[in-house]
Amino acid sequence: MAFASSRPFVLATLVLLFATTTAGAGDSGFYLGASGALTGARTDFSHAGGTDQAEYDLGAGFSGFAGYRFESGLRTELEVGTRRNDISNIDTSIAEADGGKTRAETAFINVIYDFDNSSRFTPYLGGGIGVAHVSHDLVQRVAGDTVHDDDTMLAGQAIAGVLMKIDERWDAFADYRHVWSADQSSVNSGGVAVEGSYSSQSVNLGLRRRF
Repeated sequence: MAFASSRPFVLATLVLLFATTTAGAGDSGFYLGASGALTGARTDFSHAGGTDQAEYDLGAGFSGFAGYRFESGLRTELEVGTRRNDISNIDTSIAEADGGKTRAETAFINVIYDFDNSSRFTPYLGGGIGVAHVSHDLVQRVAGDTVHDDDTMLAGQAIAGVLMKIDERWDAFADYRHVWSADQSSVNSGGVAVEGSYSSQSVNLGLRRRF
């Protein structure tokens, strides 16, 4: 848990260090944006009998954000989002049909650095720290029974992508995001204590308006 929650701080620190030693060339100011995502997810359910690894079908996500870009190329932003995936398989010795779904609602404070250049395309890297509210809906079979629970935990994400300038106000972007959470404490319907470690990966496409 400590290692997982420390990774976004490391990413943010590296971005800040790079930004202070590199001169950027770009417009500063506020911006708003939104994106849709194709998401993959995984949850490791740990319990006294071992670990049941849940894999999911591809799902969908959505996020909105507001931020500010500095002249140095550094950006800070607040992002809220949601992602949902259906169970495809649970690695367990119980020979019964798998099922259920998992939804994660997130809120992050992101630190991002734009690598400005002379083209219309601007690569960027960053990271975020925040919280994730993860809901497991009738996930089976975990420790021999069903998990139907939700919890809010610390979470982090890593970001890598590219912006494309459309005009003086609008940008399109595509990026990859890896989200992970601290352990979630749950109890399955049989009363067995279960800890779930959630992570997801997504490809995001969106638009951003500068002000």
